[in-house]
Amino acid sequence: MDLQINGKTALVTGATAGIGLEIARSLAIEGARVVITGRDRVKLDSAIAAVKTSGGSEITGILADAASAEGAAIIAKAEPLVDILVNNIGIYESKAFGDITDADWSHLFDVNVMSGVRLSRTYLPGMLERNWGRIIFISSESGLAIPEDMIHYATSKTAQLSISRGLAQLTRGTNVTVNSVLPGPTRSEGIEAFLRSQASDPSAPIKEIEAEFSPPPARLRSSSAWWRRKRWQTSLPISPAPVHRPRTVQPFVPKAVSSTPSPEKGTTHVKHASDHHRHHHRQARQGGGAWRCPGKAGRRDAGRRRLPPVRVAPVAR
Repeated sequence: MDLQINGKTALVTGATAGIGLEIARSLAIEGARVVITGRDRVKLDSAIAAVKTSGGSEITGILADAASAEGAAIIAKAEPLVDILVNNIGIYESKAFGDITDADWSHLFDVNVMSGVRLSRTYLPGMLERNWGRIIFISSESGLAIPEDMIHYATSKTAQLSISRGLAQLTRGTNVTVNSVLPGPTRSEGIEAFLRSQASDPSAPIKEIEAEFSPPPARLRSSSAWWRRKRWQTSLPISPAPVHRPRTVQPFVPKAVSSTPSPEKGTTHVKHASDHHRHHHRQARQGGGAWRCPGKAGRRDAGRRRLPPVRVAPVAR
């Protein structure tokens, strides 16, 4: 695949493992000059070596915490110009709503939301000035399907959707785009530890633990709020797609109209296939008032001023 990003500078936060590392790997293979961030020098060097082993040549790392204002300043100073910004850094945890403290809320918003806000605020003006740029927020499906035991995490992911949508409206008419990606649970180092913390048997092999949370499940755990959510999502009834049945319209073929003298009053009697017109001419022969159609037109015209009676002149014998 040619993404046409050869020579572009791409910054990926939180890219020492998991989804961020694979994004950095793909961008480097496509020819972009990739910059990744991390808080651990050993993990940072290991990620750079892994990307180079996969075929990516131009990749460097910045030792900084992208979730803090100080770390964002270090990143901006080291890389003042960025063409592609991937706001990937994020954390999550399972916690009952009543146990989530103010510090928990602040910590998740600093990491998941404010990290992207600071870097987007830093690099968006340059992208608009150069009339090219890409900003991508790695959000989550939890931003729409809120898990009851991860409300603070889900709220931070919903906030990312709002930010990306608002920034996208600021870039209308330019070659700068802002988008969000909403992945589900992805097998990585972090998710494996999370699954073990939620499993009924944390010491079980990882395949068994994954089967416990994957539909169809090997074992049902009614106590797991996360599994109850996944089971609800997979058991929603799917309405069948509506079947389009084209209406068959019979073409109107008028029958022959003949004028014959009426034996009663000497008026012209018109033969027609439509009851609508037969009613009309019957009323006219009898000298009644304005005729009204018994169909929709008649109901629509109800209450209007009555027209003078329509009379047909007799035919000369």
